[in-house]
Amino acid sequence: MICLPPTHSQAVADAVKLHRALAALLLELRNVLADLSNERYSRKPVGPVKASVGGHVRHSLDHLESALIFGPFMFMLIGVFDFGQFLYLHQALTERARSSARYGAMQQQAFTSDLQQRVQNMMIYNQPTASGNPYFGLTPSMVNVTATTPDPQTGYYQIIVKITNYPYQMLSPYIAGTHYGPNISASSASEWVN
Repeated sequence: MICLPPTHSQAVADAVKLHRALAALLLELRNVLADLSNERYSRKPVGPVKASVGGHVRHSLDHLESALIFGPFMFMLIGVFDFGQFLYLHQALTERARSSARYGAMQQQAFTSDLQQRVQNMMIYNQPTASGNPYFGLTPSMVNVTATTPDPQTGYYQIIVKITNYPYQMLSPYIAGTHYGPNISASSASEWVN
């Protein structure tokens, strides 16, 4: 049997059913306890079980309370994990983009397609050649390397590394799946002397 994740309306309907069942159970428990005298409520039975009815009720309610708190706590914990993962990924890609732009600026040469390719490879593979494992699953289509027109007086130009459509995984309920992060752009100034 294949279990598909519930739709939002199914999840709400299931939550309503659970709420009604718990409310009915608690009302039944209240009625049973109302019929007990204080003496019967606190009397400890003879035999292997040493807890009173009141002790059992408190113990059961503790379990119910824990079960009700566990779900929201886990949602929050997974949400914190997702947020931290996204921040780490964004910061790591930003630093790699800055480093790649700096690498291109340090070459002190005209901006050619060869330099563009090497800067792109530095972004994806952390080396000038296209070999190894790509950084966080980046592909060449996600990394765009451009340069501004050099200043005719000084020879300065900017190398710009832009990352677009990089994927990341979310685990939080209702938003789980692959999402795409915001564009990242980094630049570095280069001086090219003829």
